[in-house]
Amino acid sequence: MKNRLLGVILALAAVLTLLSAPSAAAATSWISGHVQNRGWIDGASSIVVDGATWVGTVDSTNRLEAVRLNNPAEAAFTMRGHVQNVGWVDQQRLPDGRVMVGTTGRSLRLEAVQLTPMHPEVWTVWCQANVAGKGWLDPVKNGATCGTTGEARKVLTMRIWVTPTDTPTSEPTVPPTTEPTTEPTDVTRIATVGDIGPEGADNLAAIGKTGRPLLMLGDLGYTISAQAFCDMLKARVQAPVMWVQGNHENRNAKAQDQLTTEYQKCMPAYPDSTGEVGVAQVYKTEHAWIITGSPAEAEPGAYLPGGARWVWMRDQIRAANAAGVFAIVAVHEPDYTVGEHGRPSKDSEQKAISNLAEAEGVKLVLTGHDHNYSRVQPRPTAPTFIVAGMGGHEVRPVADPNPLYQACPGTPGWLELDITADRITGHVVGTCTDDFTITKG
Repeated sequence: MKNRLLGVILALAAVLTLLSAPSAAAATSWISGHVQNRGWIDGASSIVVDGATWVGTVDSTNRLEAVRLNNPAEAAFTMRGHVQNVGWVDQQRLPDGRVMVGTTGRSLRLEAVQLTPMHPEVWTVWCQANVAGKGWLDPVKNGATCGTTGEARKVLTMRIWVTPTDTPTSEPTVPPTTEPTTEPTDVTRIATVGDIGPEGADNLAAIGKTGRPLLMLGDLGYTISAQAFCDMLKARVQAPVMWVQGNHENRNAKAQDQLTTEYQKCMPAYPDSTGEVGVAQVYKTEHAWIITGSPAEAEPGAYLPGGARWVWMRDQIRAANAAGVFAIVAVHEPDYTVGEHGRPSKDSEQKAISNLAEAEGVKLVLTGHDHNYSRVQPRPTAPTFIVAGMGGHEVRPVADPNPLYQACPGTPGWLELDITADRITGHVVGTCTDDFTITKG
């Protein structure tokens, strides 16, 4: 019996060493967190020297979606997690032997965890959560709920530490040093623009300073190579990037254009996405799925009713609706526009996408191609159609003024979208004044 107890103590002492030591690299981190827009991030005890390991981010509003134990054989506790739209779930063992609680690739927030020590007579396990709208909650221990349930609040950061059960110490030496978030509700924040070119470098830099994920609506490099554009983009925008090809990057590029495949090689990856990169892809955020497509840029007829890509887009819209999030369609060439390219024919692929979006209840369709800004909702049952082609390349005027449209010339700027569970709020930066709200009802 004594030998067995000694073995338990020695094993758990090794765990405590892991919990206390700085995690300098991914290969040696004992715990990791899956963070919105970032993917897996190692837990770190070097953010502040407080005896705890921090999981999540301390400098953003990106939600924590999962927690993973990288050395489960040496773990001091088991986990349960409360997941958005799911409820309480037990930890699961991954194919590589690690243990995880929460979800990845589903854009669901982790709202709380319960950490239960395996040997409570020897060790006490503590947890403290930084929660959207509330800041740092009080520390809890030994299986108590760390976070919130029933309040639709995301966890931003967790501090986890272990103390000997027979020691009265309940707090690490130093309390949290980050400012509590004052964000009242979960908001998906996106910047979007198309038609950029090398002239749009300063515009990209300004977008990068906002920290918003960027959705690019096609026509990217124009006169520079795909690699040069990627380099320019990465130097200015560190937030996640979403994109769809335009007519200046496609499978049959002209001399001045680049093949889509060249952009696929160098463009930064988006963590929660499925489909064909840059061509037909779904980017999943908490409150919206951005469904991209390439009418007039992919195989002829593919986006006409019944075509393979039309069916794919319809199915993605329906899946978003079933998930209870906004389905936002993003393509390059518009149907509704007051720009110089004009509106396409009634039997065009662009018109087929507009009709599909209206039939399936899509609220917002984003496009570029015309180098200006316009917004219109042609009918109460129709989506709001936006052209956001003010990325910087060849500013163009409004060619066909129409009182139904809110429109302005394409001086460099971008469109900001704030998306919650029940509404999309839009604000144009830098090119003209336009503010709008789209509701689910």
